[in-house]
Amino acid sequence: MKETCLVALAILLLAFTIRVAFVNYASVAPLGGGDGQALETMGINILKGQAAYSGEGYAFRPPGFPFIVAQVYRFGQNHRNIYLAQSLLGALSAMMLFLVLLRFNLAVAIVSSLIFSFHPLMLLFTKQLLTENTHIFLMLLITLLAFRTLDNKVWALALGCVWGLLILTRSEGTLTVAPILVGIAILAKRNRLFKSAIPLLIAAIVVSPWVYRNYKLLGHATLNTAGGLNFYMSFNPNATGGFYQPEQLADAPNGEAERSAFYFRKGLSFIREHPARAVTLAGHKQAHLWESFHNRFLDLADIGLLPISLVGMLLAIRKREHLLLLAPIIGITSVFFIFEAESRYRAPMYPFLISFAAVALVRVYQQVVRPRLPKNVRVVPET
Repeated sequence: MKETCLVALAILLLAFTIRVAFVNYASVAPLGGGDGQALETMGINILKGQAAYSGEGYAFRPPGFPFIVAQVYRFGQNHRNIYLAQSLLGALSAMMLFLVLLRFNLAVAIVSSLIFSFHPLMLLFTKQLLTENTHIFLMLLITLLAFRTLDNKVWALALGCVWGLLILTRSEGTLTVAPILVGIAILAKRNRLFKSAIPLLIAAIVVSPWVYRNYKLLGHATLNTAGGLNFYMSFNPNATGGFYQPEQLADAPNGEAERSAFYFRKGLSFIREHPARAVTLAGHKQAHLWESFHNRFLDLADIGLLPISLVGMLLAIRKREHLLLLAPIIGITSVFFIFEAESRYRAPMYPFLISFAAVALVRVYQQVVRPRLPKNVRVVPET
Protein backbone atom coordinates (compact mmCIF):
# COMPACT_ATOMS: atom_id res chain seq x y z
CA MET A 1 0.00 0.00 0.00
CA LYS A 2 2.80 2.43 0.88
CA GLU A 3 4.59 1.72 -2.40
CA THR A 4 1.36 2.25 -4.35
CA CYS A 5 0.79 5.61 -2.67
CA LEU A 6 4.33 6.67 -3.53
CA VAL A 7 3.83 5.69 -7.19
CA ALA A 8 0.54 7.62 -7.32
CA LEU A 9 2.23 10.68 -5.81
CA ALA A 10 5.13 10.40 -8.26
CA ILE A 11 2.67 10.29 -11.18
CA LEU A 12 0.86 13.34 -9.81
CA LEU A 13 4.10 15.33 -9.50
CA LEU A 14 5.39 14.23 -12.91
CA ALA A 15 2.15 15.09 -14.71
CA PHE A 16 1.93 18.45 -12.94
CA THR A 17 5.54 19.34 -13.75
CA ILE A 18 5.02 18.50 -17.44
CA ARG A 19 1.90 20.64 -17.58
CA VAL A 20 3.46 23.62 -15.85
CA ALA A 21 6.34 23.45 -18.34
CA PHE A 22 3.82 23.26 -21.18
CA VAL A 23 1.95 26.30 -19.85
CA ASN A 24 5.17 28.29 -19.50
CA TYR A 25 6.87 27.41 -22.78
CA ALA A 26 4.35 26.10 -25.33
CA SER A 27 2.56 28.43 -27.71
CA VAL A 28 -0.89 27.18 -28.72
CA ALA A 29 -3.77 28.80 -30.54
CA PRO A 30 -7.18 29.02 -28.84
CA LEU A 31 -9.66 26.33 -29.88
CA GLY A 32 -13.44 26.32 -29.88
CA GLY A 33 -14.15 29.58 -31.69
CA GLY A 34 -15.77 31.96 -29.21
CA ASP A 35 -16.51 29.28 -26.59
CA GLY A 36 -13.48 30.11 -24.46
CA GLN A 37 -14.26 33.81 -24.34
CA ALA A 38 -17.92 33.13 -23.54
CA LEU A 39 -17.01 30.75 -20.69
CA GLU A 40 -14.53 33.27 -19.28
CA THR A 41 -17.15 36.02 -19.41
CA MET A 42 -19.55 33.77 -17.51
CA GLY A 43 -16.88 33.20 -14.85
CA ILE A 44 -16.36 36.95 -14.45
CA ASN A 45 -20.11 37.52 -14.25
CA ILE A 46 -20.43 34.84 -11.56
CA LEU A 47 -17.60 36.52 -9.65
CA LYS A 48 -19.50 39.84 -9.85
CA GLY A 49 -22.74 38.20 -8.73
CA GLN A 50 -24.62 38.94 -11.95
CA ALA A 51 -27.71 36.89 -12.77
CA ALA A 52 -27.19 36.96 -16.55
CA TYR A 53 -24.22 34.61 -16.72
CA SER A 54 -23.38 35.36 -20.35
CA GLY A 55 -24.26 37.67 -23.20
CA GLU A 56 -26.14 34.71 -24.69
CA GLY A 57 -28.65 34.63 -21.85
CA TYR A 58 -29.32 33.55 -18.30
CA ALA A 59 -28.84 29.84 -18.83
CA PHE A 60 -27.42 29.34 -22.31
CA ARG A 61 -24.45 27.37 -20.96
CA PRO A 62 -24.07 25.22 -17.83
CA PRO A 63 -22.18 26.92 -14.97
CA GLY A 64 -19.64 24.27 -13.92
CA PHE A 65 -16.49 25.43 -15.70
CA PRO A 66 -17.30 29.16 -15.37
CA PHE A 67 -17.67 28.60 -11.61
CA ILE A 68 -14.10 27.24 -11.56
CA VAL A 69 -12.96 30.30 -13.54
CA ALA A 70 -14.69 32.56 -11.01
CA GLN A 71 -12.96 30.93 -8.03
CA VAL A 72 -9.54 31.05 -9.69
CA TYR A 73 -10.03 34.69 -10.69
CA ARG A 74 -10.43 35.61 -7.05
CA PHE A 75 -6.62 35.34 -6.98
CA GLY A 76 -6.13 37.49 -10.08
CA GLN A 77 -7.86 37.72 -13.44
CA ASN A 78 -5.26 36.37 -15.82
CA HIS A 79 -5.22 33.29 -18.02
CA ARG A 80 -2.06 31.88 -16.47
CA ASN A 81 -3.89 31.28 -13.19
CA ILE A 82 -6.54 29.28 -15.07
CA TYR A 83 -3.87 27.30 -16.92
CA LEU A 84 -2.07 26.44 -13.67
CA ALA A 85 -5.36 25.33 -12.10
CA GLN A 86 -5.99 23.17 -15.15
CA SER A 87 -2.45 21.79 -14.83
CA LEU A 88 -3.31 20.59 -11.35
CA LEU A 89 -6.60 19.12 -12.56
CA GLY A 90 -4.80 17.35 -15.42
CA ALA A 91 -2.22 15.94 -13.01
CA LEU A 92 -5.01 14.68 -10.76
CA SER A 93 -6.53 13.04 -13.84
CA ALA A 94 -3.26 11.19 -14.49
CA MET A 95 -3.25 9.94 -10.91
CA MET A 96 -6.95 9.06 -11.16
CA LEU A 97 -6.29 6.96 -14.25
CA PHE A 98 -3.57 5.11 -12.33
CA LEU A 99 -5.98 4.41 -9.46
CA VAL A 100 -8.72 3.21 -11.85
CA LEU A 101 -6.43 0.72 -13.60
CA LEU A 102 -4.70 -0.45 -10.46
CA ARG A 103 -7.73 -2.66 -10.02
CA PHE A 104 -6.56 -4.73 -13.01
CA ASN A 105 -2.81 -4.61 -13.35
CA LEU A 106 -0.02 -2.49 -11.88
CA ALA A 107 1.92 -2.43 -15.14
CA VAL A 108 -1.10 -1.28 -17.15
CA ALA A 109 -1.82 1.40 -14.53
CA ILE A 110 1.73 2.77 -14.70
CA VAL A 111 2.00 2.67 -18.50
CA SER A 112 -1.42 4.33 -18.94
CA SER A 113 -0.70 7.16 -16.53
CA LEU A 114 2.68 7.82 -18.17
CA ILE A 115 1.16 7.95 -21.66
CA PHE A 116 -1.59 10.23 -20.36
CA SER A 117 0.96 12.52 -18.70
CA PHE A 118 2.83 13.10 -21.96
CA HIS A 119 0.02 12.82 -24.53
CA PRO A 120 -0.06 16.04 -26.59
CA LEU A 121 -3.87 16.26 -26.68
CA MET A 122 -4.11 15.98 -22.91
CA LEU A 123 -1.48 18.70 -22.61
CA LEU A 124 -3.19 20.93 -25.17
CA PHE A 125 -6.38 21.34 -23.14
CA THR A 126 -4.35 22.45 -20.13
CA LYS A 127 -3.82 25.73 -21.98
CA GLN A 128 -7.37 26.30 -23.21
CA LEU A 129 -10.35 28.08 -21.65
CA LEU A 130 -12.56 25.10 -22.45
CA THR A 131 -14.40 22.41 -20.51
CA GLU A 132 -12.50 19.39 -21.89
CA ASN A 133 -9.90 19.25 -19.12
CA THR A 134 -12.59 19.31 -16.42
CA HIS A 135 -14.72 16.84 -18.39
CA ILE A 136 -11.82 14.37 -18.51
CA PHE A 137 -11.23 14.60 -14.76
CA LEU A 138 -14.91 14.10 -13.91
CA MET A 139 -15.26 11.13 -16.29
CA LEU A 140 -12.25 9.45 -14.68
CA LEU A 141 -13.59 10.11 -11.19
CA ILE A 142 -16.99 8.70 -12.19
CA THR A 143 -15.28 5.58 -13.58
CA LEU A 144 -13.27 5.11 -10.38
CA LEU A 145 -16.45 5.47 -8.30
CA ALA A 146 -18.26 3.04 -10.61
CA PHE A 147 -15.70 0.34 -9.82
CA ARG A 148 -15.98 1.16 -6.12
CA THR A 149 -19.77 0.90 -6.40
CA LEU A 150 -19.45 -2.67 -7.65
CA ASP A 151 -17.82 -3.52 -4.30
CA ASN A 152 -19.88 -1.33 -1.97
CA LYS A 153 -23.25 0.29 -2.69
CA VAL A 154 -22.38 3.34 -0.54
CA TRP A 155 -20.14 4.61 -3.35
CA ALA A 156 -23.24 4.98 -5.55
CA LEU A 157 -24.01 8.15 -3.58
CA ALA A 158 -20.65 9.69 -4.46
CA LEU A 159 -21.05 8.56 -8.06
CA GLY A 160 -24.35 10.43 -8.29
CA CYS A 161 -22.80 13.59 -6.83
CA VAL A 162 -19.97 13.63 -9.37
CA TRP A 163 -22.38 12.81 -12.19
CA GLY A 164 -24.39 15.87 -11.19
CA LEU A 165 -21.22 17.99 -11.35
CA LEU A 166 -20.49 16.61 -14.81
CA ILE A 167 -23.98 17.55 -16.01
CA LEU A 168 -23.41 21.07 -14.67
CA THR A 169 -20.16 21.17 -16.66
CA ARG A 170 -21.29 19.53 -19.91
CA SER A 171 -25.02 19.00 -20.36
CA GLU A 172 -24.47 15.94 -22.55
CA GLY A 173 -23.09 14.29 -19.40
CA THR A 174 -26.74 13.39 -18.78
CA LEU A 175 -26.36 10.82 -21.57
CA THR A 176 -22.67 9.89 -21.55
CA VAL A 177 -22.78 8.28 -18.10
CA ALA A 178 -25.79 6.07 -18.93
CA PRO A 179 -23.65 3.17 -20.32
CA ILE A 180 -21.63 3.20 -17.09
CA LEU A 181 -24.82 2.68 -15.08
CA VAL A 182 -25.81 -0.13 -17.45
CA GLY A 183 -22.37 -1.66 -16.88
CA ILE A 184 -22.87 -1.48 -13.11
CA ALA A 185 -26.28 -3.17 -13.45
CA ILE A 186 -24.68 -5.97 -15.49
CA LEU A 187 -21.58 -6.48 -13.36
CA ALA A 188 -22.85 -5.96 -9.81
CA LYS A 189 -23.32 -9.20 -7.90
CA ARG A 190 -25.91 -7.78 -5.51
CA ASN A 191 -28.01 -4.62 -5.01
CA ARG A 192 -27.99 -4.05 -8.75
CA LEU A 193 -31.07 -1.83 -8.80
CA PHE A 194 -29.80 0.34 -5.94
CA LYS A 195 -26.29 0.71 -7.39
CA SER A 196 -27.51 1.71 -10.83
CA ALA A 197 -30.59 3.78 -9.86
CA ILE A 198 -29.41 5.77 -6.82
CA PRO A 199 -26.87 7.77 -8.89
CA LEU A 200 -29.81 9.01 -11.00
CA LEU A 201 -31.58 10.34 -7.93
CA ILE A 202 -28.47 11.94 -6.42
CA ALA A 203 -27.47 13.56 -9.74
CA ALA A 204 -30.98 15.03 -10.02
CA ILE A 205 -30.64 16.48 -6.52
CA VAL A 206 -27.24 18.02 -7.34
CA VAL A 207 -28.50 19.79 -10.48
CA SER A 208 -31.86 20.81 -8.97
CA PRO A 209 -30.70 24.20 -7.56
CA TRP A 210 -29.54 25.23 -11.04
CA VAL A 211 -32.77 24.00 -12.65
CA TYR A 212 -34.85 25.79 -10.00
CA ARG A 213 -32.85 29.00 -10.54
CA ASN A 214 -33.60 28.79 -14.26
CA TYR A 215 -37.27 28.19 -13.53
CA LYS A 216 -37.44 31.32 -11.37
CA LEU A 217 -35.65 33.44 -13.98
CA LEU A 218 -37.08 32.02 -17.19
CA GLY A 219 -40.28 30.25 -16.20
CA HIS A 220 -38.90 26.92 -17.48
CA ALA A 221 -37.14 24.17 -15.52
CA THR A 222 -34.20 23.60 -17.86
CA LEU A 223 -30.52 22.63 -17.70
CA ASN A 224 -29.60 25.07 -20.46
CA THR A 225 -31.15 27.04 -23.29
CA ALA A 226 -28.61 26.02 -25.94
CA GLY A 227 -29.87 22.46 -26.35
CA GLY A 228 -32.66 23.27 -28.79
CA LEU A 229 -30.43 25.36 -31.03
CA ASN A 230 -27.69 22.71 -30.95
CA PHE A 231 -30.25 20.08 -31.91
CA TYR A 232 -31.47 22.20 -34.82
CA MET A 233 -27.86 22.84 -35.88
CA SER A 234 -27.56 19.06 -36.16
CA PHE A 235 -30.81 18.52 -38.06
CA ASN A 236 -31.68 21.18 -40.62
CA PRO A 237 -31.59 21.39 -44.45
CA ASN A 238 -28.04 22.79 -44.47
CA ALA A 239 -26.55 20.65 -41.70
CA THR A 240 -23.23 18.96 -42.41
CA GLY A 241 -22.67 16.92 -39.25
CA GLY A 242 -20.02 19.39 -38.13
CA PHE A 243 -20.36 22.88 -36.70
CA TYR A 244 -22.83 24.95 -38.68
CA GLN A 245 -24.38 28.19 -37.50
CA PRO A 246 -27.83 28.54 -39.10
CA GLU A 247 -29.46 31.91 -39.60
CA GLN A 248 -32.04 32.76 -36.97
CA LEU A 249 -35.52 31.90 -38.21
CA ALA A 250 -37.86 34.85 -38.52
CA ASP A 251 -40.62 33.24 -36.44
CA ALA A 252 -38.32 32.29 -33.53
CA PRO A 253 -39.61 33.69 -30.20
CA ASN A 254 -37.56 36.15 -28.16
CA GLY A 255 -37.45 34.35 -24.81
CA GLU A 256 -34.34 32.15 -24.56
CA ALA A 257 -36.16 29.14 -23.10
CA GLU A 258 -39.00 29.47 -25.60
CA ARG A 259 -36.48 29.89 -28.42
CA SER A 260 -34.67 26.71 -27.37
CA ALA A 261 -37.95 24.74 -27.39
CA PHE A 262 -38.85 26.25 -30.78
CA TYR A 263 -35.59 25.11 -32.39
CA PHE A 264 -35.89 21.67 -30.82
CA ARG A 265 -39.30 21.26 -32.46
CA LYS A 266 -37.85 22.43 -35.78
CA GLY A 267 -35.14 19.77 -35.52
CA LEU A 268 -37.71 17.07 -34.79
CA SER A 269 -39.80 18.20 -37.76
CA PHE A 270 -36.76 17.88 -40.02
CA ILE A 271 -36.14 14.31 -38.81
CA ARG A 272 -39.78 13.33 -39.40
CA GLU A 273 -39.80 14.86 -42.87
CA HIS A 274 -36.33 13.67 -43.94
CA PRO A 275 -35.58 10.40 -42.06
CA ALA A 276 -33.02 9.16 -44.60
CA ARG A 277 -31.15 12.47 -44.48
CA ALA A 278 -31.19 12.33 -40.67
CA VAL A 279 -29.55 8.89 -40.72
CA THR A 280 -26.94 10.11 -43.20
CA LEU A 281 -26.19 13.09 -40.97
CA ALA A 282 -25.57 10.73 -38.05
CA GLY A 283 -22.80 9.11 -40.08
CA HIS A 284 -21.38 12.52 -41.03
CA LYS A 285 -21.25 13.47 -37.34
CA GLN A 286 -19.13 10.44 -36.56
CA ALA A 287 -16.83 11.34 -39.46
CA HIS A 288 -16.40 14.84 -38.00
CA LEU A 289 -15.87 13.42 -34.50
CA TRP A 290 -12.99 11.24 -35.70
CA GLU A 291 -11.56 13.57 -38.32
CA SER A 292 -7.95 14.78 -38.26
CA PHE A 293 -6.95 17.50 -35.81
CA HIS A 294 -4.98 19.11 -38.66
CA ASN A 295 -2.01 19.24 -36.32
CA ARG A 296 0.96 16.99 -37.03
CA PHE A 297 1.74 16.26 -33.38
CA LEU A 298 -1.83 15.35 -32.51
CA ASP A 299 -2.34 13.36 -35.70
CA LEU A 300 0.91 11.41 -35.22
CA ALA A 301 -0.15 10.64 -31.65
CA ASP A 302 -3.47 9.29 -32.98
CA ILE A 303 -1.72 7.15 -35.59
CA GLY A 304 0.26 5.57 -32.77
CA LEU A 305 -2.55 5.32 -30.24
CA LEU A 306 -5.83 4.41 -31.95
CA PRO A 307 -4.83 1.13 -33.69
CA ILE A 308 -3.11 -0.11 -30.53
CA SER A 309 -6.22 0.83 -28.53
CA LEU A 310 -8.37 -1.34 -30.77
CA VAL A 311 -6.02 -4.29 -30.20
CA GLY A 312 -6.19 -3.64 -26.46
CA MET A 313 -10.00 -3.67 -26.55
CA LEU A 314 -9.98 -7.09 -28.20
CA LEU A 315 -7.55 -8.39 -25.59
CA ALA A 316 -9.31 -6.82 -22.62
CA ILE A 317 -12.89 -7.69 -23.45
CA ARG A 318 -12.37 -11.18 -21.97
CA LYS A 319 -12.44 -9.60 -18.51
CA ARG A 320 -16.02 -8.47 -17.92
CA GLU A 321 -15.12 -5.52 -15.69
CA HIS A 322 -13.33 -3.93 -18.63
CA LEU A 323 -16.84 -3.07 -19.82
CA LEU A 324 -16.72 -0.11 -17.44
CA LEU A 325 -13.67 1.21 -19.32
CA LEU A 326 -15.45 0.78 -22.64
CA ALA A 327 -18.68 2.40 -21.38
CA PRO A 328 -17.43 6.04 -21.46
CA ILE A 329 -16.23 5.57 -25.05
CA ILE A 330 -19.67 4.21 -26.00
CA GLY A 331 -21.47 6.99 -24.13
CA ILE A 332 -19.48 9.88 -25.59
CA THR A 333 -19.60 8.44 -29.11
CA SER A 334 -23.37 7.93 -28.90
CA VAL A 335 -24.04 11.58 -28.07
CA PHE A 336 -22.54 12.58 -31.40
CA PHE A 337 -24.96 10.53 -33.39
CA ILE A 338 -27.39 13.25 -32.26
CA PHE A 339 -25.45 16.51 -31.95
CA GLU A 340 -22.96 18.11 -34.32
CA ALA A 341 -19.38 17.00 -33.76
CA GLU A 342 -15.83 18.33 -33.91
CA SER A 343 -12.58 16.46 -33.35
CA ARG A 344 -11.98 18.11 -29.97
CA TYR A 345 -15.21 16.63 -28.62
CA ARG A 346 -13.61 13.17 -28.52
CA ALA A 347 -10.94 14.30 -26.04
CA PRO A 348 -12.71 12.84 -22.94
CA MET A 349 -12.44 9.37 -24.52
CA TYR A 350 -8.65 9.46 -24.60
CA PRO A 351 -7.94 8.28 -21.04
CA PHE A 352 -9.91 5.14 -21.83
CA LEU A 353 -8.36 4.70 -25.27
CA ILE A 354 -4.97 5.06 -23.57
CA SER A 355 -6.00 2.40 -21.05
CA PHE A 356 -6.70 -0.14 -23.78
CA ALA A 357 -3.49 0.79 -25.59
CA ALA A 358 -1.57 0.12 -22.36
CA VAL A 359 -3.25 -3.30 -22.10
CA ALA A 360 -1.94 -4.14 -25.57
CA LEU A 361 1.57 -2.79 -24.91
CA VAL A 362 1.93 -4.68 -21.63
CA ARG A 363 0.65 -7.88 -23.24
CA VAL A 364 3.20 -7.54 -26.07
CA TYR A 365 5.94 -7.04 -23.50
CA GLN A 366 4.86 -10.04 -21.42
CA GLN A 367 4.28 -12.40 -24.37
CA VAL A 368 6.98 -11.31 -26.83
CA VAL A 369 9.69 -9.14 -25.28
CA ARG A 370 10.12 -10.55 -21.80
CA PRO A 371 10.72 -14.19 -22.85
CA ARG A 372 13.65 -12.95 -24.97
CA LEU A 373 15.30 -11.05 -22.11
CA PRO A 374 17.91 -12.53 -19.75
CA LYS A 375 16.27 -14.03 -16.69
CA ASN A 376 17.62 -11.32 -14.37
CA VAL A 377 16.00 -8.50 -16.45
CA ARG A 378 12.41 -7.78 -15.46
CA VAL A 379 11.30 -4.24 -16.28
CA VAL A 380 7.49 -4.36 -16.10
CA PRO A 381 6.03 -5.52 -12.76
CA GLU A 382 3.15 -7.95 -12.60
CA THR A 383 0.29 -8.11 -10.19
